[in-house]
This record gives sequence, C-alpha cells and structure tokens, in this order.
Amino acid sequence: MGNKAVKVIRVILALTFIGAAGYNVVPLAASDISPYEAGARALGLGGAFAARADDPSALFYNPAGLAFQKGVRLKANIFFGKPGVTAVWPPTGMTYNNNPNQFRGSFAASWQFLNRVTVGIGFYMPYHFSSEWPYNWAGTKISSKAALNSVFIRPAISIEVLKGLALGAGLDFVSAKTLWYHVLPFNLKNYPLPQDVSVESIHDLKGTGMGFTAGLLWKALPSIQFGVRYQHHVPIDFSGRNNYSVSYLDIGDMTVPDPTLSHRHLYDLIYMFYSFQRVTSRITFPKEIVGGVLFAPSSRLSFQLDLQWNGWSEMGRWEFRSVNPDEKLSPAFTSLYQEFYGIAPDYGYQSAGLALKDSWRIKGGIEYQPAPGFALRAGFARQQGSTAVSDLNPLNPDQDRNVVSLGFGYQGPFFALGTDTELGQISFDMFLRYGFSKKETSGLPGYPMVYRAKPWNMGVGVGVNF
Repeated sequence: MGNKAVKVIRVILALTFIGAAGYNVVPLAASDISPYEAGARALGLGGAFAARADDPSALFYNPAGLAFQKGVRLKANIFFGKPGVTAVWPPTGMTYNNNPNQFRGSFAASWQFLNRVTVGIGFYMPYHFSSEWPYNWAGTKISSKAALNSVFIRPAISIEVLKGLALGAGLDFVSAKTLWYHVLPFNLKNYPLPQDVSVESIHDLKGTGMGFTAGLLWKALPSIQFGVRYQHHVPIDFSGRNNYSVSYLDIGDMTVPDPTLSHRHLYDLIYMFYSFQRVTSRITFPKEIVGGVLFAPSSRLSFQLDLQWNGWSEMGRWEFRSVNPDEKLSPAFTSLYQEFYGIAPDYGYQSAGLALKDSWRIKGGIEYQPAPGFALRAGFARQQGSTAVSDLNPLNPDQDRNVVSLGFGYQGPFFALGTDTELGQISFDMFLRYGFSKKETSGLPGYPMVYRAKPWNMGVGVGVNF
C-alpha cells in the first residue's frame, strides 16, 4: 500500500473519530426537535444549503450535489450548545430551567469513481430532543425527563445526468432511542393515604427503521443554482422496558392493612402493584421537503435561501403500551388484593399526549470571500415550532423562534510533512448560532406554564479533498 493511501486512511479514521465523538457523548437537547443540522458550513449560512451542496455534507442537505465533487472528499463536524429553556409556573411564580449540555456530530465521505458519478456514505443525527426538569417541578405528572435520539446512516449515489443537472438518492438506516420519566400518583381507594405517593415511571426503548431521500441540483446559470430535496418519513417500532421507582424516604415506615397479614409495609405494596413491563411504541420521523436557490453575483459574494416543510403531525402522541393486557400487568396483585384495596393495575397504556403539527422553516445566508481561501458567513432562520401554543407540553415545548448565525471558513492546500508535495485540500469551518423565542403561555389544561427559549450552539467542521 502506497504512502499516499496510508495517509488517506489515517485522515479518514481521524475525521470519523471527530464526528463519532458527538454520538458517543450522551446527547442532550431541548425544545426544538431538530436543533442541529449536519454541517458547520451550512449552519454559518442559517442552514440554507440545498442549492449550494458543494461539500460532503451535501449527502444530508441535497445528495445531488455530490455529483459535482471530484475525487475523494471527507468531512467531519462536531457541535456543542445549550437549549436555554425556562418555564414559569404562574400559581407560585416559580421558574424552572432546562439547560443541559448538548453534543452532536456528523461524518460524510464521497468518491467520484466515474466521471459525473459519485457515491457517498455518512452518519448524522437530525431528530432529537431532551428535557430534564428539576426534581419535584410542577409538571412531573407529564414529564420530568425525556429524550428522543436518532442516528441516520445514509449511503447515496449522485449522477450528473445532463450538463449542470444532477440527481441523487440515498437510503436511510435509522437507529433511535427514547427515554421518559414521569410520575404516577398512587393511593388506595378503600384505605386512603394522607396524600398520593409519587411513583416514578421510567420508559427506556430502542428501535430501528428505514427510509430514503432524493435530491436535484440544477446549475441553471453560472450565477444561479436551484436545489430540491425530498426525505421520506421513517416509522420506528420501539421496544423496551417500563420500570418503576419510589423513594423509601417519601414513605418511611408507613404500613397499611393487608388481607392475608396483620399489616403490610406500603413500600412493599407499591412494588407488588407496579410490576416491570415490556413495552412497545411507534414514533415516525417526518417527511421533509426543501427547496433552495443560490445567487452568486460575483465569485466572492453569494446569497442562499431555503424553504423547508416538516411533516411533524405524523410523529404520534408519545404513547407506550405494555405487551401484557391490564389483567396480567401484575400477577402478584391478585383479585383478592384488588377487591380489598379497591384498585386494579391500569398502567398498561401511558402517554404524554404530545400533539405536533406540520411546520415550516425559512433559512437565508450570505457568504463573502475577502481573500482567496477565506470566507465570512452570516445567516438567519425563522423556525416555526412543531407545537401550537395551545398544546405546549412539558415533555417538549417546541416554540416558534428566530435564529441568527455567524460563520468563518478556510480552504487551502496541505502538503506531505517536510516536503512541497501537495496531497490535497483541507477545509476548516466554524459557526456560532443564537436563537430566541417570545414568552408564551401554554393552553394545556392544568399546566399553564409560561415558556421561553434562548438556545445557542457552536461547532466546527474539518474536511479534506484528495
């Protein structure tokens, strides 16, 4: 194997590690279901990249753009940020913060093995959220902690079918995880307790699915390009477990009457009532349709504009079902106990009642090159939330927001160590993005929370072309 091939392999491994770092760290986000996109360069442009698609992250923004990229190209991105979500409980004026760290990454590789024909493969994490509220906050019966994380692995092919006109298509192999903590109130009908006992219900599930994407890129004129991407919805069938937890400190030594004993410790009775369950769920990642235009009045200046539609109404209502029917949820809690205490296991179906709607995003960006190889970028995006104000849910209060971004880029040659032999081109991109929403009061019955989000994130991308 030649020295150049060895160097290429080393670069591939290094960039893969950079992108994978964003997956191996526990990913946390909030509010926006897809707060990150796939490329640092695109994010510096407000996310408007469907009509440009001129680096390997085209694999995610518009696979048709790969057809115009010569040789072997690699790109890795890693992002960091915080969601900055607050919720105010009007009855008390208490303010709760949801601001965990966020880490994400992506990696893409492409190879033009024939003239006008390019293949690529990569992974990214487009759909995810996490909410993690303080202990004993006002919305625990709906959610105290929740997460949805996805990883898309996408192989794709792109062909320049006519001069300046390319088509691309790819398959999506999707792996996803869900996590949900919320409180179920426990009491006894025939022997009422002084107050409800908070039993924490914990759902932890995984699932897989498949989908596809397709794109078109048309270089109509030297100064004008058009791009379109369609991504099909991906239904994910989840399976996993539902566990229950109650704090001994909340119960102490409390006992209750028992039909077979003189008395029974309440702690033991609760775990007799709530039994571990195997559960299933279905969540559908949405269709996406994106159209974009690029206008470059000069070689140094360009403008991008994208319009994107997301079919979030397909997702579902965040509901989980036990594989066991109600009468078999807890075999230990027999009919004798049910009649004695006046309660029966009824937790086989649990839902946060999340109601999502289709949403639109408009993204715009400007790039200026003050000197060869250097680029300054700025962008703006208007992101319509996937939840109406009347349905803002503690699980995921996704609000309308405005997002502004700044970016910087460099691309130039790199050389073999200690020589003047040029091995290829290296690129470096970075961005900083800040979003803001207005205060909105949820119309969800019983939970009139006042929400506001001020998320920010930043990231870098490193690429090489051979």
